[in-house]
Amino acid sequence: MRTYSIPLFSLLACIVTVTTALHSKEPEVPDPVNSFDCALYTKPYRANEHGAYFLPAGMKWKVMPRYLGRTEDGKQIVDDRITLVLQDAKNSFWPVITKMSLEEAESLQKELSAIISEKKKATVEP
Repeated sequence: MRTYSIPLFSLLACIVTVTTALHSKEPEVPDPVNSFDCALYTKPYRANEHGAYFLPAGMKWKVMPRYLGRTEDGKQIVDDRITLVLQDAKNSFWPVITKMSLEEAESLQKELSAIISEKKKATVEP
């Protein structure tokens, strides 16, 4: 069995940046070439007795060429890094927002492609 050191570890790094809308702060100015930024937002969700947030079914990943948003005071934010969000259409909410450099995105694409290829082979082989 092959083991992968997937840049998805970066997505898991989101846990370090857990944020709620009530405690969010103004984002820092990113280095668009060499940076990675990820945050979890939990406002419409409730934690269970163990502190875990189980997100509703039906969410979809959305990839965007840049992040467009607003600060709490209405100021527009434009971040040119590739952006991956988990979209909760029912609540009109993005609980996961990940902004990454081109290099990070290419690495993620490569690792995902390799795993998808292996999974496809495994389902075809008897």
